[in-house]
Amino acid sequence: AWARVDTTNPKNWFIDEVQSDFGSTARDYLKREGHDDKAKLIQKVIDLHGNWRENLLNHVIKMAKKNGVGKISTHSPESKSQHTGAGKVHSVYKDSYQKIPRRMGFLPAPHTELALSNKGINESFQKPKEEKPSDENAPKLLTDQTQQESPEPKDSFHQGHVLDLTPKIKKHQLDLVDDLIKFEKILSISEDSEVRDRIGYNIDLIKSAFGYDNYMEAGPISGSHIKRFHAIAKGSLQQKTPFNPKEIDPKTKHNMTEWSKWANPEFREKIPRMEDNARNRALHKLHGKTEVRKHPETGERLFLLHRGMGKEEFDQNHGSGRSFYQKNTKTSWTPDHAIASDLAEDNTVSAWIPESEIHSSMNQYLGRETGNESEDEYIVHHKTDHHHANKDFVSRLSQPTSVHHRINTRKPQKLAASEKHLQRLEILKKSGK
Repeated sequence: AWARVDTTNPKNWFIDEVQSDFGSTARDYLKREGHDDKAKLIQKVIDLHGNWRENLLNHVIKMAKKNGVGKISTHSPESKSQHTGAGKVHSVYKDSYQKIPRRMGFLPAPHTELALSNKGINESFQKPKEEKPSDENAPKLLTDQTQQESPEPKDSFHQGHVLDLTPKIKKHQLDLVDDLIKFEKILSISEDSEVRDRIGYNIDLIKSAFGYDNYMEAGPISGSHIKRFHAIAKGSLQQKTPFNPKEIDPKTKHNMTEWSKWANPEFREKIPRMEDNARNRALHKLHGKTEVRKHPETGERLFLLHRGMGKEEFDQNHGSGRSFYQKNTKTSWTPDHAIASDLAEDNTVSAWIPESEIHSSMNQYLGRETGNESEDEYIVHHKTDHHHANKDFVSRLSQPTSVHHRINTRKPQKLAASEKHLQRLEILKKSGK
């Protein structure tokens, strides 16, 4: 069995045909011709095939989702009959282009919503005009000067079918996702056990609204639940901050690709700062991958990032619990401590990087095209000194954990000496001193 799919429109594929040589038509033909033994063999294939139309359509849908297609359209039995010149609507057309597609979520749609060229509309979807007998003696209602062509009536076209692959998220779900993101931000920076308990309870209520198990009563939720929530959050982000990495400037893409391939710092220096929706999406993803704190004076987010390096770089740019790279220097960091350790020659540093100094994200623009997507590289444009994170705290975080592990880790973590300064500033700010 096969499907012929027109992918000319990358956002709206058109299924022109689903077909099989092993169907009831072939079986019945063999029976009529007296080949009962071959007809039985065809029947055996039919039994093994199962619902081949549904299997084919599912495969096309899977491929379409993988390629970012927004809609899939196909014929109606009437348009397919006209397309093939069959002269009548066969039962196989009703199965292939109405019964099975509608069962799978395809909805009737006018020809204007289908991925069709003018030729396709004329050949398959425009109904043949009925010729009416002319009466030369009939009075003319319009003069030659006022006579105009009337537009084609809507019922002069066959319908087709459309399956919308765009994720649909209800307004209250969007609000809940936003609340959940806010709560997890608070959870990541708060050292108050009472606040953490209260926030953890609110997170539990929100996740219950999406059908999750109650982690306080039933333990951690399953991976499939987390995957479903991430799908909802991703859909929310796509609606609020649409971004297409294929629209990247060719020069920027070239510099990113060359930097990824050859690790030549000259190309990294030429990579521009990511802005607008690309930046919002990259930082949103980063927030979910690592620990985040809030600077007590500026309120700016500080992301925990890691970098592996040699002894010379460490001695020149790190000391006394701080990173002090030369201003306007660019370096590469990752939210994954294990990756940084693998890349390290001698030392791995973990530091709190301000949001404003995160210059760009390789994966946000290139993803798998770089071949290094597992490194999850973030380019940092250094403008200020950065405080190192407590080594014991980082060591605990480097173990495989989930959101629920972080929620239940309510004991305040021991701060590094460099971090205590930030905490003192926060206390002074609260006390009004």
